[in-house]
Amino acid sequence: ARFDDIAVLLRTRKFLRQLERNFEALDVPYRVESRSLVFETQGVRDILSILAAIDDPTDEVAVVAALRSPAFACGDDDLLGHFEGGGRWDYVTDQYRQSRGVGPVRDAFDYLHGLHERRAWIPLGELVDRVIRERGLREIAFAHRRPREHWQRYRFLLEQVRALEANEGATLHDLVSWLRRQASGYSLVNETVTPEEDDDAVRVMTVHASKGLEFPIVIMAGFGGDRNDRDMLVWPRDGGPPQVRLGNAQTSGYVEANAAESELETYERARLVYVAATRARDHLVVSTFHSPSSRGDGSEAQQLLRICADAPGLWSPFPPGASTVRLVPPASPPARDLPPFETWRRDRDALLRAQARTQAIAATVVAGTGDSGPETADDEGSQVFRRGRAATSVGRAVHAVLQSVDLESGSDVAVLSAAAAAAEGIPARTAEIERLVRALIASDVVQEAVAGNRYWREVFVSAPVGEILVEGYIDLLYEGPRGLVVVDYKTDSVEDDESIVAATERYRLQGAAYALALERTLGRRVADCKFLFARMENAPSAAITNLREAIAEVERVVTAARA
Repeated sequence: ARFDDIAVLLRTRKFLRQLERNFEALDVPYRVESRSLVFETQGVRDILSILAAIDDPTDEVAVVAALRSPAFACGDDDLLGHFEGGGRWDYVTDQYRQSRGVGPVRDAFDYLHGLHERRAWIPLGELVDRVIRERGLREIAFAHRRPREHWQRYRFLLEQVRALEANEGATLHDLVSWLRRQASGYSLVNETVTPEEDDDAVRVMTVHASKGLEFPIVIMAGFGGDRNDRDMLVWPRDGGPPQVRLGNAQTSGYVEANAAESELETYERARLVYVAATRARDHLVVSTFHSPSSRGDGSEAQQLLRICADAPGLWSPFPPGASTVRLVPPASPPARDLPPFETWRRDRDALLRAQARTQAIAATVVAGTGDSGPETADDEGSQVFRRGRAATSVGRAVHAVLQSVDLESGSDVAVLSAAAAAAEGIPARTAEIERLVRALIASDVVQEAVAGNRYWREVFVSAPVGEILVEGYIDLLYEGPRGLVVVDYKTDSVEDDESIVAATERYRLQGAAYALALERTLGRRVADCKFLFARMENAPSAAITNLREAIAEVERVVTAARA
């Protein structure tokens, strides 16, 4: 067996720190594979303390925690010396600015003060990355037996911060509050963390994160905690008023509500035990360590111990005094002679040249590399994976509604617009999104597609042009009187005919790339390619004037990109 054959499943996250300490004491490699557990790790909590200290200099708990973290490495002697010298834990006071102290506390305060002054102008992702990079946290990770585990946590944290910033436009204070909720255990999160398959380490995760997975060896841990049937506040399931108990005093419905809640908790605990136990493929190891309880049935571990006592033939205990088993490292592959250095360098250079060539290109990128001129940061398609008015939330919402709306009646526009606006975090702009969608549906282009009754939405197309794959998504494809028609929705701000002509020229090669990929895939000629512009009052359209010439230009651009 290898380390990565073993999965330790925790019922709750509160046992993680003790488990980490024991693994490190025994020199056992491990990796945390649950999001909720990652937020609980010390490294992430240290970064949270630093961010909280940058956000609020008056938060003395966060400031002291940041100073004691490896990022600043202030020892107790440094903190005591600072305090006995009359220092305070607020780095923006007049006393701090007028002092001329030296040492790690002063250096840390200077760093925190600098970021605090600039916090409103630094993107959150960049701020977190600067803290990790400038304080050398990746390098400090080499002090641990498994630095890659800490690097993975930093990458995960950066991904979460950037996603939060992109989706919600959060401030530093919002980020600190969000991270605290994640670490507190009171936030529902998607538990899955992408595993690293080449990492031979014990996998640690919550039972919730293990759903649908299977492991050769499963160790159930943390099931010996006492049951929580002494809640002081209970919310009845029928939606009635909350029931409260304070000492010996309680509301009239507390006993009944607490009994119902305890029954549901019993079922939930049994379900977790079932999920954890059925994750094992070959061996199931159960820790029955528990604190004896005289109330009710006791903890899950206590109940499992009683079940095992009644069925001795179904399990076997570890022998008393069993010593730790050391895994034998896998045998190394047989040695082979290395090629001459010149041969290796020649092969390496050839591989790098091949990999440096473009393998695939999106239609939106073709529009930015052709003779029509490069796209600017404000153009649609400046990022291939985002769509709409300069990749704005409104543009993405309009596209999302048009993917699902009933184009014939438009009866569900209001509902879908509200859902799309909420998904993009802009509920206040629901009416604007609805008006844009209705204008597009009422356009002559969409009505022609609906009248023909042969139309398709969000059509993915890809086709090779030489050695490069051209690919993209067609917003609307329909069969008109003259043949196939490609329609691309645009949410650019166009006010007059001149701006429509300019936008059509800017996207000319993008539409031609769709037509080229479609023709090569279907073996049919595309009759027309139109751009449909969303406006509040109406939705004007414009077609590529010479589609054949534009397609030929796309072929030249793609061929040049491969060179």
